[in-house]
Amino acid sequence: MENEELIKKLCEGIRQLRRLRKVKISSIAFKLGYDSEQAYLKLERGEKKEIGITQLIIICELLDCSLINLFIFSGIIDNFFNNNITTWGEFYKSLENISPEKKNEILQLLDFYNENK
Repeated sequence: MENEELIKKLCEGIRQLRRLRKVKISSIAFKLGYDSEQAYLKLERGEKKEIGITQLIIICELLDCSLINLFIFSGIIDNFFNNNITTWGEFYKSLENISPEKKNEILQLLDFYNENK
């Protein structure tokens, strides 16, 4: 799966989770520093090609979920791995099945998240 597809899937997950949690668009837009709700909605619609880790952390805080749970909710983890992972050992072993770039990206996200939780 290409980076652009992953971001679109992640942004769809953010939108669904925001609606589920009944968080107002205006509160997320404000916290992320967008000048309007419409500018933020471009992110949720997947029209932006990148999303920063800082933005993801803020969104997770506002939606009361962890970063890894957001990935799972968005269906991203399922796309990286074709098996059921129930332990961290299985998770790290499954990283052997993806490209080195994606593996490094996932490990960096996890390291950053663990340092800042």
